[in-house]
Amino acid sequence: MGEILQEGCKEYSEQLPKIFAASADRLKDASFMISLDSLDHKIIEKYERRVGSANREQISLTKNEGSLDLLVTLLTEKHQVNFPHEIISQIIGEAIEDIIFGKYFPTPFIASAERTGAAIFRKELNFARNRLLKEMSQTEKILTRLNYYLKLIRITHYL
Repeated sequence: MGEILQEGCKEYSEQLPKIFAASADRLKDASFMISLDSLDHKIIEKYERRVGSANREQISLTKNEGSLDLLVTLLTEKHQVNFPHEIISQIIGEAIEDIIFGKYFPTPFIASAERTGAAIFRKELNFARNRLLKEMSQTEKILTRLNYYLKLIRITHYL
């Protein structure tokens, strides 16, 4: 398992410029390393995942307790598979990663900073818009009064 982690860290380190949107020169000496404290490296005993579209499942991945085999089953006719072969390889690779490392690296949920920022900004825009509309309505009332007074002044001026 250590060799797999080292290789994964090496490949991830090569992707650091892309991940951080920085030039390769700035991160050429950077590296990403993971070490597991536990000496008890057990894989997940039971695993099951089904992949498909909203209408039907197309692939089943199963690992039974006590077995080291990952059973990949095509649930539709071969000519009905909608996935490119690269996607199927990626799905199988992810399943193997989950089985080996799922105990150590659970799938995180990362809230997008852009989405969170946009939601906050939208609320601020709504607040600012409402305040602007209120000010405009107040200004409109004031202008209406001023026009009224100006008309009165003109009328009294002509009298």
